[in-house]
Amino acid sequence: MIAARIPPIVFHGTSHAFDRFDPRQLGRSVRNPTTEFGFFFSEDADDAAYWAHRAARYGRSGGAPRLITAEVRVDAPVLISAPKFQFYLQRARVSTIQRDLRAWRDAGHDGLTTVRDGVLWWAPFDADAIRVLDSRPLDPPPAEETPQEDPSGPAP
Repeated sequence: MIAARIPPIVFHGTSHAFDRFDPRQLGRSVRNPTTEFGFFFSEDADDAAYWAHRAARYGRSGGAPRLITAEVRVDAPVLISAPKFQFYLQRARVSTIQRDLRAWRDAGHDGLTTVRDGVLWWAPFDADAIRVLDSRPLDPPPAEETPQEDPSGPAP
């Protein structure tokens, strides 16, 4: 198992308004099989805000961007390397992700952590390990900062 520091506060970008994380909602905003792992959180509020804007622009809900501030409890995370996470994002089948998730749970892991674009992300496997502290709407980004490409990956 990986001994990892648990962040005191993390952030989740979304285009949905809610006050608790519901596993039945996984994958509702993005079309990526990595949502099987759980809800993703970033240690960086600006990173999560970026993903909230992407979810609002390209996601399936059509909602406004929101930033969720939360505490997560992940005592025994599995550390996923950036190249391995990129594999999950771009090439892995859902069955591969589900198989690996079962293996990690069986080995005693309760979440994962990875680094994406220099930012540490967390994904607890159980929604009960997440406590929402705040949920607020975000202003739209300035036009020149609006992303033009399609989203690739889960929003933290």
